[in-house]
Parts: sequence; C-alpha cells; structure tokens
Amino acid sequence: MTLTACQKDEGLVSDGATSQTITVTIPQGMQTRATAADFGNGAKIDRCLLQIYHSGTTPAKYGEQQSATVQKGADGKLTATFNLRLVAQQTYDFVFWADCSEAGYETDDLSAITLGSDADYTGNDDKFDAFFLCKKDYTVTESFSETFTLRRPFGQLNVKTLDLAAIPDNAADLKPAKVKVNFTSLPNTFNALTGEESGEAAVEYTADVLNATGELTVDYIWAPVEQATLADFKMTFLDAAGKEISANSDFKSIPIRRNYRTMVSGNLLTKQGDITVEIDPNFYKPDITVVTRSE
Repeated sequence: MTLTACQKDEGLVSDGATSQTITVTIPQGMQTRATAADFGNGAKIDRCLLQIYHSGTTPAKYGEQQSATVQKGADGKLTATFNLRLVAQQTYDFVFWADCSEAGYETDDLSAITLGSDADYTGNDDKFDAFFLCKKDYTVTESFSETFTLRRPFGQLNVKTLDLAAIPDNAADLKPAKVKVNFTSLPNTFNALTGEESGEAAVEYTADVLNATGELTVDYIWAPVEQATLADFKMTFLDAAGKEISANSDFKSIPIRRNYRTMVSGNLLTKQGDITVEIDPNFYKPDITVVTRSE
C-alpha cells in the first residue's frame, strides 16, 4: 500500500537550495487475515509526519515537523508526498512516522513517542497500528525524487480460543462477550530516530471479543527487530454485563517480534475432565428381612 499526500513548503528555503520530493510508501504488511476482522492492512493510517535533522545546525532539528494528510487514489492506494527545499551539499536525517490521528500518540518529539496522557490503549482496535522509518545520512547533491518504505515498530499479538464450540448453546451465558487483559509489563516509549523501544508499564484493558469464531484479541506491542519481547499476561473472560466467567493466567513468556504476528491459540475457556462410573452389583449387608404373620 502506497501512502501519498501533498505538503506545502514550511519555510525550508535558503540560498543555494534545491527542490526535492519524497514519497512515503506503507506496505500491505502482514498477510491478510482469514477472518472478518481485517487487522494490519494500514487502512486507518491517515497522516504521515516528517522531522528533518541536520548535524551542522543547533538544535539538530532542521525546520519544523511536517504533516501530510493521507489521500486515497482512484486505484485504492494511499499516498503521501513531501515537497521540500533543502540546502545542497548538506547531509540530513529524515525521520518519518505514520499513524491514525485518532489513536492519541504523542508525537511532538519523534525520539520519544508515547500514548498521550488522555489516550488509553485498547486491544481489538486497528487505529493503534503505525509505521516509521529513519533514513540517515542522506546527502543532497541535486534535485531528487525518492520513495521510502515504512515498517511497523510493533509485533502483532493474536489470541484465539479453540473450545468456544464446546460450550453448549443452552449455556450461552458462559461464552465470553468481553475479555479483560492484564499485561505485566510492556515497553511504553518508542524512539523513531534509533528504532528502539524503551520503558516498562503494566497495561490493562477490557474489550469486546473479536468475533464469535473464537478470536479474542489483537494487540500492537512495541518490539525489537531481532530478539523478541517476552510478554506475560492474564485474560479474564466476562459476559455481556461484565460479570466474570473464568480466567486464564497461563500466558507466560510469549515472544513478540517487530513486524511479525504471534499467534496464540488453545483451549482457553474449558478444562478437560474425565469421569469414570463404577457400578457395584453387590447389595449392602445385612439384608433387610421382613417377617409377616400368616393367619
């Protein structure tokens, strides 16, 4: 998926400057989900931010952060283009961040992206998907037109129960309508300049289960490129009124890796049980004897 939008010049003009165009591309990313819920396709991305850095200036930021509104083309592609004027023979770092503006990410400083104080993370919400890129040491020698591809800073965690059908229809109130998820500790800050996540925070939310096929939750979790983040969490299953049905605390050291899906599935709602019935053919002793008098 290509992401393009028009952006006005924001005063990045000086003597000896030359004109440049940068087009940001956001890929389809993870494979299409074979479910009704289509998470991870980038469809909710509606803005792209660009901060330029120049090592020869103080402060290092070169101009103000720029924002491009996402446009959807006739071919269905989303595209975002930044039209710049940069001083020739100079070297720059381009830092991009693309997200859904409704998610509430705090992006004034792209080296410390967090959820804002007024925003709460909730699972099963694709608006928390996002993409980034830091293109370092780009030297401007002449007018250019470049296309850069952004990638996710997240791993996607999917949880599905396989035993929903084991609960009979006449006990439908025991089938969860909501789920409360408690993560013991997750990264809570991302540096788009270095591509590194940091911080630790407990995360808790309650959301409607994803669908009636057993898919429960989808989460976006800051994760490294190589060594996976290991997540511990607990799920509490709730009815439509929010009353607890049961809970499962067996989610330990679940690996989360950047731009990969982690699929967790199993019989999360029920426990296997065997009942053996023995029939003793012997009667209790002593026998009950009834004596009647005949006339």
